Amino acid sequence: MMMTSHIHQSRYRVTLPGGRKVDIRTQEGVHACLKESAFCKDYVSTTLQDAIQIRQKAELDQEDKNCLTQAYTLMHFLSLNADTNTNILLEGIRESDIHVWYNDIAIDEIKKLSTKPSWVLTGILDIFEESVLNPCTTLACHAVPVAIALEGEFFQVLANFIRARQGGSSLPAPMICTQINSIIFWSLSVATTRFDPCWSKEKYFDTLESSGMLEQFLRVVTVPQFPESDTLMSNVLDTLASCRDLLSKKFKKGTPCGDTLRAIAEGKDGSKTERPVIMQRLRGLVGLVDMMKPMDDSVLKSQQCGHCGKSGTSKEFQLSLLLCSRCRLTRYCSKECQRADWKEHKKNCVPATSKPGAEQKPPAST
Repeated sequence: MMMTSHIHQSRYRVTLPGGRKVDIRTQEGVHACLKESAFCKDYVSTTLQDAIQIRQKAELDQEDKNCLTQAYTLMHFLSLNADTNTNILLEGIRESDIHVWYNDIAIDEIKKLSTKPSWVLTGILDIFEESVLNPCTTLACHAVPVAIALEGEFFQVLANFIRARQGGSSLPAPMICTQINSIIFWSLSVATTRFDPCWSKEKYFDTLESSGMLEQFLRVVTVPQFPESDTLMSNVLDTLASCRDLLSKKFKKGTPCGDTLRAIAEGKDGSKTERPVIMQRLRGLVGLVDMMKPMDDSVLKSQQCGHCGKSGTSKEFQLSLLLCSRCRLTRYCSKECQRADWKEHKKNCVPATSKPGAEQKPPAST
């Protein structure tokens, strides 16, 4: 027999032991709920198990959809309003139930959505369908859920979900792209700063690449979204640009990420409506990868000025070349040549380490 949840007429109000009602849309309400640890854990378990039973039905009526929305809403607001700097979320949710959320609900639902004709043709979800992505976005702000998502098949399923659009030739609607990009931004931040031990940025992106999600992220990030997203996504792309070893291996021609990146830069893939700030960084990635191509012995023996082309094989000349301190790849025979070349060079000058949103200025030479 299906157990009943404690969410009453408003799906946002939870009745705690003793009769107190709290609003889970607020941080105060969520923390009060999570502090009732035993109650909250059982409440979440019951709600998720109810959702699993309902989802086994061949057809869902409106009452079924309302019950599922309540379950999705619960996971969304608990993770949205729980303090991300502590483990308070785990005081009210069992780790096993986070596995249940991803493996038995979210992943299964996203797989089903991937095959829906309306999704394949339009890239749009209705409000009920979209609600399953909301908890995935907010759970990405917490360490344990991110670890579960990265170590499981969540990102592979998400990549296939994007790829399902017209056989991979089209992209999701902007709102869906915003949710996907938020998952990437927060999971990167959490994995590299809050894991114990922290992941390197290279390990994070390598994991995304193995799942196929990094290639799809390059496509999704081209879709214009809200203005603040430019800064967040620039941060992600600048971090990716600093992973030189990964770029040299996973972004060369003939690789999924390398070919997709070049297709986007050439206007053959990605959004038809250009996103200037992001496109500048993606084209910069292409230039960076191209500059990292292995050079033959003759080039290695005779590096030349990036502006005037002056070259030489003598040890004195090689040692006199000035290295761009920003990208640390291009060399110049003089400061005058570097200044003269900056207008063109800055188009492909991606910093080895960078701060998002930093203004581009001619770098000093070393």
